[in-house]
Amino acid sequence: MSSATAKQACRELLVEIRKISKPEEPGWKAIHRAADRAKPAWKREFLAAVKATQDAVSAKAVEAALIVGNAKEAYEAIDWGAMNALESTWQTSMLDLMDQGAAVAAKDLPAITVAPPTPPGGRPTLTAVGGQPPPAAVLTFRFDITNPEAVRYAETKSAELVAELVGESGRAIKAKIQRDVTRAFNEGIPPAKLAREIKQYIGLTERQTEAVETFQVKREKLIANIYHDLTPGQVQQKAGDQTDRYRAKLLSQRAETIARTETISASSAGQQELWRQAKLEGFLGDRVQKWLITPDDRLCPTCSQMTGDRSYAEMGATFDTPLGASIGPALHPQCRCGISSVRRSQMEASL
Repeated sequence: MSSATAKQACRELLVEIRKISKPEEPGWKAIHRAADRAKPAWKREFLAAVKATQDAVSAKAVEAALIVGNAKEAYEAIDWGAMNALESTWQTSMLDLMDQGAAVAAKDLPAITVAPPTPPGGRPTLTAVGGQPPPAAVLTFRFDITNPEAVRYAETKSAELVAELVGESGRAIKAKIQRDVTRAFNEGIPPAKLAREIKQYIGLTERQTEAVETFQVKREKLIANIYHDLTPGQVQQKAGDQTDRYRAKLLSQRAETIARTETISASSAGQQELWRQAKLEGFLGDRVQKWLITPDDRLCPTCSQMTGDRSYAEMGATFDTPLGASIGPALHPQCRCGISSVRRSQMEASL
């Protein structure tokens, strides 16, 4: 063997050794990547829908209702169409995330690999090789994201999510309008001013709405005590500017919570859908689900309990969590957990 050939052989051997010695990436990291890629779009879509809903509000109609103390008419002046339209947008996004989650799940299965999508617009092909049969015996299992079960999940989940968001924001706005009707009468605040304020609260939760109102009252008192040379109108203006920034911050946090929670949920659902289809086709083997916590300083007390027996569940079954039975992550808002599949023997050995 020549010196050049020997060096090349050594280099190739070193590459193989590095591949073998490279630590395996934790499963939750792959799920985080898929969710993180989708998260900015989810935030933008939510914030855009909120702004469109705010812009569509007729301040004149709200003002007229407040003048006569009709809270019901004031609320009905709000058109929630832009936020309801998120249902179809997020349904598509959920299916895409489920597709990515399925690709992550395929890596857990030694007998299944993901090939490039089949054009045009194809989905990943999963090729299963049982044992070591000759090349002619290779079997192909195609993961189908258009499967009725997958589509039904995305349809149902997106509808429930949007209904929850609109309902939550609607309750917050109704409560604020009722308070503003009282304020307009007792404090003599111009209905036109209250009407302009009301629409800015669209998209917030009841708790956030109350927090913003409390913030504004405290700011007005603080500014009046510090800046004695300001007129009442200037105090309200200064406090109002700070309140606007605080309200925008809370709305951004709301968008972040929605995006993080739902992208993790959809990615996990994609994994479970792949396992369901693979099991039906006889490619899954004797495997169970395993809950994966994110082991860092942001791990919450609830998810930290998802270890031992609690961290395992049969395929298609629910996990026994501190918050009750759960089909999988996300367990709570901003949850960062994931799931994977392991052989039953691995589960038994770990318990």
